[in-house]
Amino acid sequence: MENRRVRNLVFLVFLAAVTVAFSMVLEADVDNVIDEGSRHHETSLPSQVGAKESHKMSQPPTRNGTAAAEKPPQTVPRLTGLEQEVDEHLLPLLFQPTAGRDALVQIVVGSAEGTRRPDGSYVWWAYKGHQDPMCFYIRCSSSITNIGSFSYQQGGSKPWAFTPAQADRVQLQVLRLQAMELIWQAKRSNMQLNLFQLLAGVDLANQSPTSACVQQPDKRVVYKLVAGLDANGDYTRQVIETFADNPCRWGYIDRLKQATQEKGLEGFAAVVEARTWPFFDVNPDSRRYLQWNASGFGHNPRTIYLDQHRRTMEVSRALRRQLAE
Repeated sequence: MENRRVRNLVFLVFLAAVTVAFSMVLEADVDNVIDEGSRHHETSLPSQVGAKESHKMSQPPTRNGTAAAEKPPQTVPRLTGLEQEVDEHLLPLLFQPTAGRDALVQIVVGSAEGTRRPDGSYVWWAYKGHQDPMCFYIRCSSSITNIGSFSYQQGGSKPWAFTPAQADRVQLQVLRLQAMELIWQAKRSNMQLNLFQLLAGVDLANQSPTSACVQQPDKRVVYKLVAGLDANGDYTRQVIETFADNPCRWGYIDRLKQATQEKGLEGFAAVVEARTWPFFDVNPDSRRYLQWNASGFGHNPRTIYLDQHRRTMEVSRALRRQLAE
């Protein structure tokens, strides 16, 4: 019994000694590996200039065999204020919905129409469908119903939309084309529109394309755009052909130029003036030649002015609120 205990004790001592020796050998090997790696890293590490050259050489070659040059950082366009100058390149910021938010034009024009609030929320009873306000002044069919943010009226030369959401998608494309036309008209008149002036003109085009002096796009053009197809060229040809046959004069852009350059008005007052006077008919073929022509407002210039003042104020309020967020 005593001998067995002695043998077990000797075996445990031997096992402990072997374990310690193995650990020392393993630790020495690990240190050697680390030292070896450090020396290799130091000898293979390029200098700062060499690193840049190595990075250039690692760039994927182009088709002609040379390394692709680094592209300079591109500035992302953004909206900065009401006085910001606008052109066609900024239109996506106005007409494209973003994640979780409607397009800026939907909210701004919707505020003028009374279907949206400046914060973007809905006035649901008006958004889902309401009778046109002109029916309070003149007798009209009960089938005339405005739906969506833009108080869209379908039928006739306009594409059909059966829900407020469909109406918004259709009218967004229509107004985007008409906004392009307003920018073109301004360039022909050697004018530079700012954000507030453009959106006020877009709201007038939504209310009365004839007064804004813009074309109503062909149905096929709008359907192609809603489907995600490119139809800008089709609309451009339509505008050029129509303008060549029957040039529109004294619309929003002409009246804005008159208000700013001849009457000396600025800012809000100039925009209200430019929105009001297009309703004064200067078409010699019209029954109301050289008269105010707005049947929905009883052809009353004061009523027309008050409505344009109200709508312009709503455009300004909604635009300021959205730019502040």
